[in-house]
Amino acid sequence: MGVCMPHKFDTQHRERLHDPSWRQLDPDEMLSFLPLAPRQRVADIGCGTGFFTLPLARRLSRGSVWGIDISQEMLTRLEERGAEAGLSNVKALKSE
Repeated sequence: MGVCMPHKFDTQHRERLHDPSWRQLDPDEMLSFLPLAPRQRVADIGCGTGFFTLPLARRLSRGSVWGIDISQEMLTRLEERGAEAGLSNVKALKSE
């Protein structure tokens, strides 16, 4: 049995995550299967630049979303994208 090595995303490619020609998942479609209520609090662990975090924040209009990641660079971009989208219910948190 081999050793499982964790994968760390190369942040140089972070904008590719939001390129419609590259992505294979529709975050809004995926989230439509979850029983979310507008006032809930949700954590997105390994949030990157907000692929699921920002659509979650839009669905949780009176709730909040914590985007948690190990990369400060990704969290900074998450905060920028959240501000650009006018979302005030997103909190970026760095984790180890």
